Amino acid sequence: MEYVIQTDNLTKRYGDFSAVNGASLHVKKGDIYGLIGKNGAGKTSLLKLLLGLTMPSEGGIGLFLGENLFDARKKIGSLIEDPALYKDKTAYENMKRFSYLSGATDEEIYDLLNLVGLGEVGKKKVKAFSLGMKQRLGIAIALLGNPEIMIMDEPINGLDPAGIKEVRDLIVSLNKKGVTFVISSHILDELGKIATVYGIMSEGKLEEITAEELAKKCRSSMTITVDDAVKAETALKEKFSDISLETTNTSVTIFSEITDLSAISETLFSSGVKIYEMKSNGADFENYFIERLK
Repeated sequence: MEYVIQTDNLTKRYGDFSAVNGASLHVKKGDIYGLIGKNGAGKTSLLKLLLGLTMPSEGGIGLFLGENLFDARKKIGSLIEDPALYKDKTAYENMKRFSYLSGATDEEIYDLLNLVGLGEVGKKKVKAFSLGMKQRLGIAIALLGNPEIMIMDEPINGLDPAGIKEVRDLIVSLNKKGVTFVISSHILDELGKIATVYGIMSEGKLEEITAEELAKKCRSSMTITVDDAVKAETALKEKFSDISLETTNTSVTIFSEITDLSAISETLFSSGVKIYEMKSNGADFENYFIERLK
């Protein structure tokens, strides 16, 4: 597997405290990688290590298949914490100041402002912008130089629902154009709408899971405790050809959508299977993360 970002046992210590503790992170090209954790879990520290804003105590960082880190980081745009903006200047004037670092032309500046929905703000000063507009301007600045990866730390923190949707839609749009994202957040619901893979941070440690794997773990199911699980499995598969289930010594768990529970119980009863308990297991996306963030 080829990763545009890969870390190996990455660690950052401050005295006896490990802000990042042996993190091995894997980001493929085209991912929207959602980094989830409580405040203080180590998310920002990990992102700063990736960007070279702080140096690791131990472990390694690989970018773009082992490219020199100094050169590789030129291909990364970032928005860490609040965007640093000149509040008494317009969106264009802010972009122009930052463009000197990337060599972007006025045409590229206006293209980016249009891309993030700020092409019509004219001479309006940034101090009069909403939080959502400021975040979008921060993203436009981070996009100067056409980065292949965007690293964003809590980009929707403090935004109202309209602002959150603006930023979310922009991320999805840019991702479709080929930009890879690493986004930290503690808002599970929002990341769940766009992330393709998750990194769960707790006390500096990192656990990874893809969106597909998460969906399987959190899918709705029905567990039926019976006297003969083998006979129950056979009966259900004969009656319902497309049923998805797993069997233990004492139970059968059905993962297919159940619209007629009586048909399940009647099938088992007519096959001579005794039912001791039927329990619905609801999809529990939030609890999956909460258990790992403790």
